[in-house]
Amino acid sequence: MDFAAGVSVISLGAMFGLNSYAGAGSGKSANERDSHHSMHRIKTLLLALPGFATLCARLTRGHVRAFMYHRFTDEPSVHPRRMSVAVFRRQMEYLARTCEVGNPDDQVRLESGGNVPAARPLAVVTADDGYADFMTCAFPVLRELGLPATLFVTTGFVDGTIWMWWDRIMWIFEHTDHPRLDYPFHATRLVADLSSPAGRAAAWQQLVPALRFVPDVEKEELVGDLAAVLEVEVPAAAPARYAPATWEQLAGMAAAGITMAGHTRTHPILSQVDAEQARAEIAGSRADLGARLGTEPDWFAYPQGGPADYTPATEQAVRDAGYRDSYVAYYDPALEGRPFARHRYHAVSDWTEFRWVVCGANHLVLKLRRLLGMSTGVSIQYWQGSELAAGPADAGTGSAS
Repeated sequence: MDFAAGVSVISLGAMFGLNSYAGAGSGKSANERDSHHSMHRIKTLLLALPGFATLCARLTRGHVRAFMYHRFTDEPSVHPRRMSVAVFRRQMEYLARTCEVGNPDDQVRLESGGNVPAARPLAVVTADDGYADFMTCAFPVLRELGLPATLFVTTGFVDGTIWMWWDRIMWIFEHTDHPRLDYPFHATRLVADLSSPAGRAAAWQQLVPALRFVPDVEKEELVGDLAAVLEVEVPAAAPARYAPATWEQLAGMAAAGITMAGHTRTHPILSQVDAEQARAEIAGSRADLGARLGTEPDWFAYPQGGPADYTPATEQAVRDAGYRDSYVAYYDPALEGRPFARHRYHAVSDWTEFRWVVCGANHLVLKLRRLLGMSTGVSIQYWQGSELAAGPADAGTGSAS
C-alpha cells in the first residue's frame, strides 16, 4: 500500500468511523467490537507505511498533543486505569523523539496565535488527581528524560480527608469473601464474578461508568450499601495502593520542575453542585496549593472533564478564582484553542492508538468528519463510560477522574 492509498483509506475511515477513541467495550455490540478491531488493524497498517506518520505530523504541527494520565504501576495489572511503567517510559521516549514536549504555557501560547513549530509538533503531558504512584512510577521517568509535566491535584485527597469513590468500590471488590455479586442497581441488576482479578476489574468497569452521573449523596449511599452487602469494612483513609502523594512529595516534584495545578478539593462533578459549592471547590484547591507549596497554581482541570461535567458558570468560577486557564478531559475539533476548555487526549496503553494520536492522524480524521457534518465521536452518551468498558488496551477518551 503506497501513501496515496493510505490517504484514501484515512479519508474513507473518516466517513466510517476511523477515529481513535471508540472503545471496544463490553457495553458495545459484537458488530461494534468487530468494527473497532477492524479499524485498529487499518490504523496499524497505515502507521507502518513509510512516510505516513511523518506527513501527518507535518500537516498537524499546529495541533497540540496534550495527554492525560491517571494511575501508574510497576506490577502486572488487569485494571484499565493503571499504566505500567514500561508502557509509560516507551511513550515518553517516543514523545521525546517525535515532539517538542512543553507545558500548558506553551499550549496556550501556540493556540493563541503563537508561531507553529517549524519541525516537530508540541506535546503536553498531564496527570490527574495526585496519586502516590505518579511520584513513584511516572516522575522518575520524566526526570530521567528531562520532560516537563503538569499534575492536577485534588487537595482534599492529599490532605487525607477523602479517598476516591471509584477506588473504594475496587477495594470492596478486592476484599470481599463473596465470590459473586448480584446487586440491584436502578432498574437492572449488576451480576459479576468477584473470584478473580479479571472478574473484579470487569465488575468495576461495569459499575463505575453507571455511577458517573449519579448525585454525590446517592453515590456515597450506594458505596456504603455495596460494602454492607459484600461485608467489607472500608478504611477511613486510602490504603497504600490507592494513596495520594504527600505534600512533601508534591513540593519535591514542584522543585524539580513538575507544574502543580488545581483539580478541586473533593472531586465533585462541578455541573452537578450549586454555584457556591463549585466556587469553594475551585478556589479552595488553588488556595490549598498556594498555602502548602508556596505558589498558587495557574492551571485547573475539571473533575471527570466530559462535555456534561462543566458549564459556562463553572468556567467563570475558574476565571474568578484566578486561574489562567483550564482543561477538559477529551478532544473535539470544536474545542481547538478554546480558553478554559483546553483539550486533552486520554493516554491509552495501546501502542497503535497512542501513535495514531501522536502523529496527528486522529486529529485529521476528526477534522474531516467535522467538515463533512459528521459526529466527532464526543457526546454525552459517548462519555458515559464507553472507555471504561473497553479493557486495558482499548481504553477510550476519558477516565473517571
